[in-house]
Amino acid sequence: MNFHPELMEVASECRQMEQLGFHIPELTRNLALQMDKYLLCQHQLQLTVDKYHTLLDNLNAAEVGSAGPPLVTIALIDTIDSILSLPR
Repeated sequence: MNFHPELMEVASECRQMEQLGFHIPELTRNLALQMDKYLLCQHQLQLTVDKYHTLLDNLNAAEVGSAGPPLVTIALIDTIDSILSLPR
């Protein structure tokens, strides 16, 4: 999950302009307000992907050949489900 660098800049500038009393379009304001949540999700997803790769690297050849990746994939799906169910 990658954010365009300009998106981060827009969110930051939006916060600053709102503090100065400027009128901010609703969509931009909502983006800025939720940016911290998006960054948290991005960080947690990156940790999950890193964990997935670590698990795959630790499987031996027999595990990889039999049921290793499907089991790891199920664990990955469970982790992603828990991330997506974060309070909004």
